[in-house]
Amino acid sequence: MRKERILAVIMSVLLALSMISATVFAAEIPALDGKLKIQGTAAEGRTLSAEFKEVKPEGVTEDDVAYLWERKTVEDEETEKAGEKPELKELGKDKTYTVTQDDIGSKIVLTVTGKEENGYTGSLKVVSDTVIDAQTAAGQEVKAAEEKAAAADTAEQQAAQETENEQSQNTDASADTEETTQTGVSEDTDTTYQEDSTQAGTENIEGIPAATTDEEKQQSESAGSESVDGIPEATEDGTYGQTNDAADTADSQKNNDTGKTETPTADASIVIGDGNSEVVDFGTVISGQEDSIQAQYVTVTNTGNTTLNFTDISPEHFMVQDISDPMEQNSSQQLWIVPRAGIAAGEYDDTITYTSEEGVEVSFEAKMTVEAAKDDAQNGNGQDDQKTDTGNTSDPTADDQNKGDETPADSTTDPSNDANTSDGGNNGSTTTEVTLAVDDTVAESGLTFKSTESQQITVKNNSAQAVTVAASSTGAAPAVTIDPSEQVIPSGESATFTVTPAENLATDTPYPDNILFADKNKQR
Repeated sequence: MRKERILAVIMSVLLALSMISATVFAAEIPALDGKLKIQGTAAEGRTLSAEFKEVKPEGVTEDDVAYLWERKTVEDEETEKAGEKPELKELGKDKTYTVTQDDIGSKIVLTVTGKEENGYTGSLKVVSDTVIDAQTAAGQEVKAAEEKAAAADTAEQQAAQETENEQSQNTDASADTEETTQTGVSEDTDTTYQEDSTQAGTENIEGIPAATTDEEKQQSESAGSESVDGIPEATEDGTYGQTNDAADTADSQKNNDTGKTETPTADASIVIGDGNSEVVDFGTVISGQEDSIQAQYVTVTNTGNTTLNFTDISPEHFMVQDISDPMEQNSSQQLWIVPRAGIAAGEYDDTITYTSEEGVEVSFEAKMTVEAAKDDAQNGNGQDDQKTDTGNTSDPTADDQNKGDETPADSTTDPSNDANTSDGGNNGSTTTEVTLAVDDTVAESGLTFKSTESQQITVKNNSAQAVTVAASSTGAAPAVTIDPSEQVIPSGESATFTVTPAENLATDTPYPDNILFADKNKQR
């Protein structure tokens, strides 16, 4: 009987425990809250770490969380704006992360997650500023130190000025007291003097001055209110105008220092590649194979304290990316450079200069050696049939020229407007397809015109994200127009550009041209 009672008690306890909600125990584990910060400068070569000063609950340390460092590129931000979630590149899971050259122009994302075994749960995330290069970061630190020193000097000058003003006020108060005392003595003296005057009359007896008339006394009293022999006019408080002018000048200087604004300065710097090169050197380039040359890059940084607006440039032997958007203070842009197609054989060493409307110039040196292709003597134009050659009312086809056909076909001899259908060309009803691959910046194809009929090029985007493709005629003398000039192509899809020969081209004349399809935003 007793055993049954004990068993009943145990069962009652177990039943009571089973009725307690599991959330009662889960509530004991606090979730991370507050504001996470990244400690350190987001610059090449700098080491970043997490700052927990504003993270809640209090007492969280670097050992209570797990770390994840990721890189967010400009393309990732555009994907976010489009409402999609980008796949960020993982950089590390240590407590700290050292910024690399590959991070320049991107942002660093830090995510910390509470360790349940340490009594924490939940996650916090923070995104750094845009990563800058080491040179820019050093310049910013020097400038900040100079501004701090200047602010300290200004504060010291203001303190000294305030002390001087306080001493001046004390001096003025002493002068007022002394003047009051002297005025009282003067009144007593005047009373005695008037009594003596009554007895002595108006004559000077034994050195005693003669009594003055009311008119003479008035002239004597007004004498002190005028400037005599360079002595400044006396003021009501007993001080002189020169002293007040000096105080006013000091106060004015103090006000000017307090409201002083920084003088605008326009300046910029340029870095070639990763900063270890002094020249953009493409080495040897085979004529007609320019599209196979990998692009190189330079980085332009606004090192001044005002916005810079750069003008477009068009070097003779190289194609470069323009700085089309205004550059804010401390911002950078990475720009591509490729050899221009159709350049004659020879050695080229050019200085390429970006110029802003504010008068800032940044330059770099670009070199290449162009060699003629082995079959140039047979081709006759130094270019293979993969280049984008265009012409109007003529037949500058690569196939025909390779065969030695020097008689261009006029559109009047081609009443069907069948543009080069006999040798693989287009007639406007079909399209040529080119592909913008995952890591490519440009793509090229070939078109041949025998008439003024438009033709089409279809560009396919094989990259993993949407791309804004800009089309442009890059020949020395553009012979075609392209519509549209740019359009967005989603990942895995294609878009068509219409190419039309320019007006007023001479007949029986070949017009070679080049069409460049470039990812507009890839290097922004």
